[in-house]
Amino acid sequence: MLERGSNKYMQKSYQYTPSDTGGKSCRLTADFVVDDYCQKVGNEYYVNLNMKPGFGNIEVDGRDVPVYFRYKDHETEVAILDVPAGYHVSFLPPEASGHLENIWDYKISYRQEGRKVIMNKEYHINAMSVASQYFAEHNATVDELKKQYKESVVLTAD
Repeated sequence: MLERGSNKYMQKSYQYTPSDTGGKSCRLTADFVVDDYCQKVGNEYYVNLNMKPGFGNIEVDGRDVPVYFRYKDHETEVAILDVPAGYHVSFLPPEASGHLENIWDYKISYRQEGRKVIMNKEYHINAMSVASQYFAEHNATVDELKKQYKESVVLTAD
């Protein structure tokens, strides 16, 4: 569950915390590095903090049965970028959100706290399925979300 699909992913540690409310939820936390992940152009580094995609498009050709989800799922992903000495943040992507009414939604935000950039990404699944009449709207919302996955933080040399 904590792997990120790159052979450069090196997990340093992880922690699993079961729910203390008796529910079935849990919290997974990992500390990892991905060497050589950012792109350098001139005196700027472009760093994409979106390591894990959320939703995918639904193949709609001839499909008339719903696509099923786990009910009432809530996932939060937090990525923290340490800004190296000699650089400053020159661009943070704007906050983004979207939703498929009463089915699922997402919110992505970035903030800077001192020498750290923090990206917070949340997904909520509020229904058990996506009915066929919502496939086109689902795919349009996913396409907007995929644009957000391409956003990068820009670090510029001082």
